[in-house]
Amino acid sequence: MYKSTGDLDNALVQHQKDLEIRASVFGSEHLDVARSFGNIGVAYEEKNDLENALVHKQKGLEIMLKLLGSEHPLVADSLKNLGIVYGKKGNRAAKTEMNTKAYRLKPFINE
Repeated sequence: MYKSTGDLDNALVQHQKDLEIRASVFGSEHLDVARSFGNIGVAYEEKNDLENALVHKQKGLEIMLKLLGSEHPLVADSLKNLGIVYGKKGNRAAKTEMNTKAYRLKPFINE
């Protein structure tokens, strides 16, 4: 809701609250917790805080890897999303690496 109105600060606060609730209900290594980290990463990305975006998206990816393994389509999506942030930071090598890994898992992932 907040993101659609451009209120990124409140969107970030809401995503952080969601993470706290999900972690307390499901534990720290649950797919919903991983998604919450990804949502926080998106909020930071929208605020152009790319370093925090990477930290949170990476944390979400780490949880997904533990739960789903390295060959799951959601892992491919997370890798692609990390690649986008690396690209915004100007790190073309990391972007290419993430995109290559994602493509190997999910050849038809959208560019």
